[in-house]
Amino acid sequence: MFFPAWLRGGVLVLTIIFCLVAADAAIAANVSCPERPDGYISDYAEVLGDVGQLEQKLDAFEQDTTNEVYVAVVDSLGEASAEDYTATLFNKWNIGKENLDNGVLFLVGVNDRRVHIKTGYGLGSFLNEEVTREIIDNEVTPAFSLGDFRGGIEKGVGAIIAAIRGDYHQDEEDDNSSGRWIFLVVLLLVIMTVVVVSINGDQKGRRKIGRRKTNNR
Repeated sequence: MFFPAWLRGGVLVLTIIFCLVAADAAIAANVSCPERPDGYISDYAEVLGDVGQLEQKLDAFEQDTTNEVYVAVVDSLGEASAEDYTATLFNKWNIGKENLDNGVLFLVGVNDRRVHIKTGYGLGSFLNEEVTREIIDNEVTPAFSLGDFRGGIEKGVGAIIAAIRGDYHQDEEDDNSSGRWIFLVVLLLVIMTVVVVSINGDQKGRRKIGRRKTNNR
């Protein structure tokens, strides 16, 4: 039976959407996580102590910018990946304003030693995958490796706020620029050395050939 191209395309799109929805539902069903947050900071693993100052900091940030940053610290993520667990929790808690999608969830699995930052689309230009990876690698992981979970989370929260405000990369970009210039200078010196050696080698070869021709005469 013949079906028009537009109909076949529509069926394909609907099939893809159905598969994506089914996959999300399956992931959510396999992830067991808290139903609602305790506040901006939900310390289910009880490793942070008093979080009053962090709560005030994140509350002031939301009041100032409307952006929502939440932190969830759990004992274990179970069998779920950090990405799936964070996405499920992010959606379950409805983080971010509905029309702005300007929420962030900073997840820590203490026993799993896993960290993930989930960003709403509204903040994707400030907190893309590269930036969140840098925050985790440069701010969070060094403190966690020393057993300082509170310090790592405080630095992570500070870096997330700075990134949203557009301030996180200033010093780092200067360092990277210096590194790039050093690399270019070294590369240029290497190239110049290779060129000089090649020229000298060619000149020596020509001299030898010239001498042989003279002797032959």
